[in-house]
Amino acid sequence: MNKTYPLKKLIFALFLINSLCLYTQTKSFVREYTYKAGEADSKLSSKTLALKEVKTLLLEEVGVYLSSEFENKIEQKQVNGKTEFKQLTKSNIITLAAGITKTTILDEKWNGETYYLKAEIIVDIDDTKRKLKELVNDKAKTKELEDLQAKNKEANDVIDKLKKELETAKAKNIELTEKDKTRIQEDYNAKINTLDANEWSQQGFDAFQAKEYQKSIIYFSKAIQLKTDYADAYCNRGLAKYYLQDYNGAITDCNKAIELKPDFAYAYNNRGNAKSDLKDYTGAIADYNKSIQLKPDYAYAYYNRGSTKSDLEDYIGAIADYNKAIELKPDYADAYYNKGTAKCNLQDYKSAIADYNKAIELNPNHTDAYFNRGTAKCNLQDYKSAISDYNKAIQLNPDYANAYRNRGLAMANLKDYKGAIADYNKAIQVDTNDALAYNNRGIAKYLLNDKNGACLDWSKAGELGSSEAYTNIKDNCN
Repeated sequence: MNKTYPLKKLIFALFLINSLCLYTQTKSFVREYTYKAGEADSKLSSKTLALKEVKTLLLEEVGVYLSSEFENKIEQKQVNGKTEFKQLTKSNIITLAAGITKTTILDEKWNGETYYLKAEIIVDIDDTKRKLKELVNDKAKTKELEDLQAKNKEANDVIDKLKKELETAKAKNIELTEKDKTRIQEDYNAKINTLDANEWSQQGFDAFQAKEYQKSIIYFSKAIQLKTDYADAYCNRGLAKYYLQDYNGAITDCNKAIELKPDFAYAYNNRGNAKSDLKDYTGAIADYNKSIQLKPDYAYAYYNRGSTKSDLEDYIGAIADYNKAIELKPDYADAYYNKGTAKCNLQDYKSAIADYNKAIELNPNHTDAYFNRGTAKCNLQDYKSAISDYNKAIQLNPDYANAYRNRGLAMANLKDYKGAIADYNKAIQVDTNDALAYNNRGIAKYLLNDKNGACLDWSKAGELGSSEAYTNIKDNCN
């Protein structure tokens, strides 16, 4: 999971300057399992192993179902202008399904000898297909799920081996020494803790995906309590803290993840994100460099380093990093978007528009790409086309104050001052502290011979910090 949000939007003031019902298809899978406790088991370990078995049954059934739903179709994406295909096997789907489905316990009973557990997975077909497509192209998350599956298998293998050791000793009437009993019980409990920790970690990821970051932190913390060397859980808890804007807490967790796993490229990347938001750009770039050194094909680290270079106004360096991110991930819409933004800062508007075009092609709902493409067109005095882009941005986000303001600016340049004022009104309605909207509305009013209204707007813009507004007052309101 990585920082993929766009750079700050460019806001060029150019100082004058019938409903459709939708239905989702869902399917419920319910399985039950009764686990017979062994000599080393407690109530808690029995529940853990019963849950593990019932989830295995459920995921197997879900995998079979999704395989039929996909009709063994292949995932496809564009790479260097060519279509690349990837077969989704049932095994792939089962592994990925573990990361995008939630198991709910419906009933459970413990009688001291057996633990009965009944559980359910509900699959929303359209949502699951969407998430599977995202995961297929998210190598980091896919690797994380594969690693988690491998850890669970290793823990299960050790548990089975220890059970067999106890059963063999009992069958042969071999009296184990207290040392051996202690060893077996400690090893058994440690592997049970590993399974429990992985389950809490999965719940943490589910909560994170649902944007329940505080709950996610609680779950990752439970995983860490059970397995204090769980580097992935520290890294993911840090990411949840990052999204709650607890950047120092995120750095602390990433530090621990790196201490436990010095070659953890994702932790370096995430720590870099937190440092960047604390404006420690030098420290952030050092972390991205390390992440790239450890994982040279890590597109997100190049992207994030490019974002930080843009913060430092090193736009040429940023463009180089965005190009590398795109080379590694050709469908990376945000990388095209950010590359366009860097080019805008270099006043290379035509080339920027080409990048925004590509971002929109890859993500037709990329609101900011429409906004910035419109702004680039304004700088090229293509106001009518700019208005079309602002219209689309507003359609996608009706509360987009900057789009209303900049559309008003384009209208003013076309001498439609009344239309401009209507847009400035809307921008101010959405954001009452928009100094530029007050300033530009004042200009439009002045051009319509409403001097009093203009001066009132410039006064408000000045209160909100616009130095140009005070210049306008000095020149026009005496």
